[in-house]
Amino acid sequence: MIKSKIMEKMTFTINLPKDIVMTLENKAKDSGIHSTEYVENLITKEMTSPSLDEILEPFRIQVEESGISDENLDLLFTNARKKVFKAKKEIQKS
Repeated sequence: MIKSKIMEKMTFTINLPKDIVMTLENKAKDSGIHSTEYVENLITKEMTSPSLDEILEPFRIQVEESGISDENLDLLFTNARKKVFKAKKEIQKS
């Protein structure tokens, strides 16, 4: 048997500038849904998505455990960015 998760819904009223409401309504229309559903989807996505801190936590732990200095970590990222930038320039030349 499949159990359905019934969620109690509540009403939450916010005041938005008219231009934001118009943009919101246009985006909802473009998505083919009512503006109320569009806002609900935005809020739900925001509230259920992991924060940047949560995403970066494993990386921070790995860096700490590696013992790499801040200077060496900065150098590692700087060199990686330079390589990517150089590769993109080469592709654009082609």
